[in-house]
Amino acid sequence: MGKLTLHPPSAAGITLEKDEVSVGRDPQSDFVIPDGSVSRKHARLLRRGSGWAVVDQGSANGTFLDSQRVADAALRDGQELRFGVMPFRVELEAGAEEPGSGPGRDTGPTVVQPSPLSLPTAPVAPPPAPAAPAISHPPPPPTAATRVPPRPVEPPPAGGSRPPKKGKGPLFWIGLGCGGCLTMVALVVALAGGSCYVMMSGPVDAVKAHVAAIGRGDLEAAYAQFSDEQRSQLSPEEFTAYVEQHPALKQNAETRLWPPSGSVNRVNDRARITGVLVAKDGTEERLVCELVRQGGAWKIAALSLEPVR
Repeated sequence: MGKLTLHPPSAAGITLEKDEVSVGRDPQSDFVIPDGSVSRKHARLLRRGSGWAVVDQGSANGTFLDSQRVADAALRDGQELRFGVMPFRVELEAGAEEPGSGPGRDTGPTVVQPSPLSLPTAPVAPPPAPAAPAISHPPPPPTAATRVPPRPVEPPPAGGSRPPKKGKGPLFWIGLGCGGCLTMVALVVALAGGSCYVMMSGPVDAVKAHVAAIGRGDLEAAYAQFSDEQRSQLSPEEFTAYVEQHPALKQNAETRLWPPSGSVNRVNDRARITGVLVAKDGTEERLVCELVRQGGAWKIAALSLEPVR
């Protein structure tokens, strides 16, 4: 009978022993994922014949196979199965022909720890091509009314002829052309960097405001920054208990979201930010935050923290 093993990032694989496994944040689930992006009753994993399938249970943040949201889909070996923002690699044991005839032995709920998830990187637009130089036309020949009389030629100085004037050498023009190209490249890089910063600053400011509200003890304001779906899945009491478990949130001293400590990715109205939060006692925790744009403002769709190893 084919076995299903789920491999979380940077952890040992988890082999499922039952023919039907409930997945969710509820402690009564067979497969417990204590992450805010996972619903209490998120999905079910079912043995169908010699294979397996996943069935979403109306979760708020969705169930995904290779980044495609699914409601009921068969699993294949090597796929990425994601519940909310929690990813797992699917491993199916080959060679089974008989369908499952009933549930296997119950080994109690399996609990996994939250880990970061990567979003697709936003495409970078190519730099604009330099504008073509304007074509200048030679001025018309002067008319009799505008002709300037020639300057009188001065006699050469005594003792020899006047030395001829020297023109600009080839090195001068080569240096001038290289300097112009470097200036153009620097301008394009500055414009691209400025546009990228403006695009990413909105989600970053939202995360900083969320962490700052928690740090000053205003949990009501911090809870209001969650998205509608997240508030429907996470009660204020659960949020308060989560803050108490993470000193880098409750006693935050520093928030590092930009490289090299973090990364910011945005695709349309969704964004993913990773970084490091530092508590006043020096404790560091890795932050993974998913955001969604609602009503013109960035809201926290999912938030997870784990110790920095």
